[in-house]
Amino acid sequence: MGALGGLVNSEATTSALAIKVKDNPGLVPNALIGILYSNSVMLLRNLVLAGVISLGMASIMAVPHFIMGGVGALAAYSFSKKIKRPAKDTAIELQSPFAIWPSIKFGIMFATISIVVLFIKDFGTGGVYVASILGGLVSSAAVVASLASFAVKGSMSIQTAAYAGILSSMTSTLNKILLARISGSDRLMKNLVLPALLTAGAGFVSLLGLWLFY
Repeated sequence: MGALGGLVNSEATTSALAIKVKDNPGLVPNALIGILYSNSVMLLRNLVLAGVISLGMASIMAVPHFIMGGVGALAAYSFSKKIKRPAKDTAIELQSPFAIWPSIKFGIMFATISIVVLFIKDFGTGGVYVASILGGLVSSAAVVASLASFAVKGSMSIQTAAYAGILSSMTSTLNKILLARISGSDRLMKNLVLPALLTAGAGFVSLLGLWLFY
């Protein structure tokens, strides 16, 4: 369920799983695994989304996203091996990513973020990074799509767009900690802190490598 949720909306999936934990604390390990897999799929989805619009941007984003996705998936697998009993099946309602309402919401977020980036990019590269980080709290997919469209049009360098996209994905990853606490429990949040920090940290290190050597 977690992996599929990452294709639709990893934030909504995290919140849905966290809410289940409130009703049944015993589901914390299973919810944690679902959240981590969902986030890993979200990272790969963002990379594919960038590639559909701008292959140049995706090529720069590839290594950090593969590393982050791999770290998250490895953490999820590690936790799954520690569960002694079979994971309980938990019904979570997920909308199809091709349904009308999710598409409308994505369009609204895409347009809003595009407008924000359009104005804030006049403040320089730093402004683009700040907008992308804030946008990652809402929808990293919309941020990546917006950045890629600007890169294709030549309104922004491919390098800046790629770096901003990576920052947005990192923010979305760390945001899962907050969502786990708001919608779930302290226990879920505490268990999620380390793998989320490791995932985002791996992204930061790889991004730093790009800044220094690309």
